[in-house]
Amino acid sequence: GTLEHQVLESRLAAMQAQVEPRFLFDTLVDIEALYERDPRRAAANLDRLITYLRAALPRLRETGSTVEAELELVRAYLEVVNAVHGGRPTLTATLADECRASRFYPMLLLPLIQRAVRHPSGVLPDSISIDVRREPGQTVIALRIALPGGCADDPELARVRERLAGLYGGAAKLECVEAGGRSTELTLRIPADGAAAMR
Repeated sequence: GTLEHQVLESRLAAMQAQVEPRFLFDTLVDIEALYERDPRRAAANLDRLITYLRAALPRLRETGSTVEAELELVRAYLEVVNAVHGGRPTLTATLADECRASRFYPMLLLPLIQRAVRHPSGVLPDSISIDVRREPGQTVIALRIALPGGCADDPELARVRERLAGLYGGAAKLECVEAGGRSTELTLRIPADGAAAMR
């Protein structure tokens, strides 16, 4: 019902508020350490962080977004990560024109990327690819993360699945497949018009 939907939206906002400070703190610690060795690089990293925050902070007050906007947020996030970790992971992203303006809830895509970057093994993936395409009645967001073991059940993956179920009902799902022990493939399927989410 509507009340249940409002509760899920408030939980989404609370989750957003939890994600930001942790990333902000970790990145500022890294930048502070870098200032002692390479002030110019540290200043550039601070600029990247500011770019990311300008994209991310409005999400704390929004319940609606687009696939393109969320992809830009991922790009800004990974630029900060790359700067701290020597250019890893690289990002390759393809976005079909007809999917650019597709309505999409914020903070469904970014947590999957953050989960890969904060892998329990401490190993960063070398690369992440994101392919967004339209299939009959669906927008499909396919992630390939060059790191095995990404399908293990954990609270972060469970939270994304729970939010998908609450926001889109049975019209959306998240699939995870281990690809030959070398990478993890996550496929997010949402209604093409986002209607179930935005009511």
